[in-house]
Amino acid sequence: MLKKYCISKFLLTLFLVLFTSNLKAQDNNYLSLSAGTFDFNKKIKKSTLVRLEYRSGNKILFLNPITGVMVNTDGGFFIFAGITTDLHLGKFLVLTPSFAPGYYNKGNSKELFYALEFRTKLELALKFNNNYRLGFSLSHISNASLGPPNPGVENLAINFTIPL
Repeated sequence: MLKKYCISKFLLTLFLVLFTSNLKAQDNNYLSLSAGTFDFNKKIKKSTLVRLEYRSGNKILFLNPITGVMVNTDGGFFIFAGITTDLHLGKFLVLTPSFAPGYYNKGNSKELFYALEFRTKLELALKFNNNYRLGFSLSHISNASLGPPNPGVENLAINFTIPL
């Protein structure tokens, strides 16, 4: 079941990235600050997360490079680098899918069984006239079934994105 969920989430992100006419690589560099819940849908081992993400304005086709770090209050952290793009849903609403492989260290947090993990994220944000954004994101981190087990985690966060 979890494997089907991961595959369907990946396919949805891929569809949004490749086949949506309103895709636009961002022109600005952004710094995104996030706070939320790590493994929010579980009753055991939930913790608070904080994420810092740099989104480069340098375009590769319609994609922008990203890099960042996520830490949680159980001492776990995830360092990542990947790609993102913006899907403008009108003048003030932006959907931002992203994909990023990275290094995960569990600390006292949830065991994901591999150091190499993959994060998919969907962010929906209001864009203000000054290009600041305020929104929320849902992300999934897992080992993409590189081997058993593949428990994965789902994270829910509020994001504040600042143009640089």
